[in-house]
Formats: sequence, C-alpha cells, structure tokens
Amino acid sequence: TISLATCLGPDLRHLSEGLVLEVFSGREFYAVRGQGAFSGGRRLSTSSTEHLENAFISMDASRLPEEGEWALKLASTIRAARQLGSAALELCLLASGTFDAHVDLRGQIRPTDVAAGLLIAKEAGAKMWLRGKLEPRGMLSPDEGLYVVAANKWLFRPLMELLAPYLPSGGLEL
Repeated sequence: TISLATCLGPDLRHLSEGLVLEVFSGREFYAVRGQGAFSGGRRLSTSSTEHLENAFISMDASRLPEEGEWALKLASTIRAARQLGSAALELCLLASGTFDAHVDLRGQIRPTDVAAGLLIAKEAGAKMWLRGKLEPRGMLSPDEGLYVVAANKWLFRPLMELLAPYLPSGGLEL
C-alpha cells in the first residue's frame, strides 16, 4: 500500500489531501478536505451498521498477549475482526463501508503512515479519536506513535465506551 498526504500545519487537524493506493489491485482512495472521499470516481460513505454486535472491525492487536484484554473484550462483542497489515488501507475500507470501525491501541503507528487514510475516513463520515504518545494531537513526526479509534457515526460512542478503560487520557476527537 502506498499512502500520501499533505498537511498545512504541525498536527493531524490540518490534513488537506490524501491518497492511498492498494498496489496489488490498483485501487485508489482519495480525499480533499471539505470535498469528500472517493474511489473509482464514486463518493465513499461509511457503513450504516448501528450495533457493535453486528460490526465488522479491523484492529491491530499484533502485540498480543500484551494487548490481550482489550482485544478479547472487543472481539467478543463484535461480529468479526480482521487485520490486513496496512492501517491506511483499513481506514479506507472503513471509508468505503467494508469495515464498520478500525482500532489500533498499540501507540506505535506513525501519523505519517496513516494520515491519508485518516483524512479519507473522515471525509467519508467516520468519527475518530486519536492520541499521540509524544503529543496528544498526534504531531506529524516519524518519532510519534498513535492510538486510533475510528468508526461510523453510530458505532463511535459505543466503541469509545467499550474501550475507555484501555485508552490513555486526552487525545483529539475529529
């Protein structure tokens, strides 16, 4: 996956354009702030799933068993979970309605790796919470590590409530 973004400020609140290319298939996802998210000329929109027990979620729990508690709680609540290995692509699949949410609580994903996916998901209607390890707003630095919870508008609050015991304080809702 190739992921490119432009940002007009020092943190993720200032993202302006994003492009994610799924190299294997050639599928492109792109967004311009305030103008929506698109793929193949079609406007993207998040899913309409309203209940966590019906949710299909991408999550990165690659540090198990260290992350076992939150991952098991989430997995036992939802319909299904997947990990594709590209958070930027997983956020685009949230934007397209394929996934209902995306969760990464490792605090390791670099903002520069997911910035385009975050903007694409946001422009498609996703709600999200981000927390940087170094800076709560997730500064654009290769040394930063992010915690990410992103979901469609119906699942965001219930997902945040479920994960609240495992989230660091502070952060930024977009």
